[in-house]
Amino acid sequence: MVSPPLLAWLEHWQRQGVSPLPRAFAIRRVGQVSSTNSLLWKQFPQPTTPSQPVPVIIAQSQSQGRGQWGRQWNSAPGGLYLSTGLPPLSVPAGALMVACAWGIAAALRQFNLPICLKWPNDLVIGTQKLGGMLVETRLSGTQVRRALLGVGINWHNQPPDNGIAIADLSDAHPQIRTSQDTLVAAVLSGIAIGCGRLQVQGAVAIPPAYGELMTHRGQSIPFDYRGKRCLGQIEGIAPTGQLRMRLNAPHPKGHRDNLSAIVTVDVGQVNLSYESATAVGPPPRDR
Repeated sequence: MVSPPLLAWLEHWQRQGVSPLPRAFAIRRVGQVSSTNSLLWKQFPQPTTPSQPVPVIIAQSQSQGRGQWGRQWNSAPGGLYLSTGLPPLSVPAGALMVACAWGIAAALRQFNLPICLKWPNDLVIGTQKLGGMLVETRLSGTQVRRALLGVGINWHNQPPDNGIAIADLSDAHPQIRTSQDTLVAAVLSGIAIGCGRLQVQGAVAIPPAYGELMTHRGQSIPFDYRGKRCLGQIEGIAPTGQLRMRLNAPHPKGHRDNLSAIVTVDVGQVNLSYESATAVGPPPRDR
């Protein structure tokens, strides 16, 4: 049997007695913290140079873990709570977010985890949340001077009511169910893959790949646009990380856009529920 590329790479180094964690990252493990992102900002106030390993903090638990729009992330012991620096790319924070989300999802799917992406930053399996992430930036004018990514994934913790943990997935590869180092290596490799594609191919390369794993694609839902309540069909995402919607039913009186116009919307203008999430194709399997 042939393992998917990332899994084969990890298994190779494990057989050699070498840690599977990428050497490009300098990893520090801590106990309970308020937030791994907050700690990383404090301990590494300046961006690292290309010759330095990228700093990573992994906590056993968080008392004030945060997600999109300031929501708290349930950070009980047993989960993976990780923050890492991101390369200084001249792209919107939304583009960084979706690139990292796609990279992590693509990497984890190699372990037979049927992960989909609920825009913009949620890892889901079926209608249940496996994890989420948050990009935080420091700006110089309009340019991103520095960016951090915080990632929370349910591993062996008790997930919230709408959540699921890797330990509960009997079909997942045993290595990722039993080894947090393997999970960390997959997540960091996924971040490197996502940022690498963004850096080499540009932001336009991310939407097609992200769209292949995207829930809700093709669904018609209400959303707020230019102060009006509209109905539109989800087309995918834009290179900026925004959601692309096709206006498809009736537009408000005086609305100048054509019914078939494609528009972009930000987080907060649309609500995508877990209950209406739709699955995509299965992950690769050993063969």
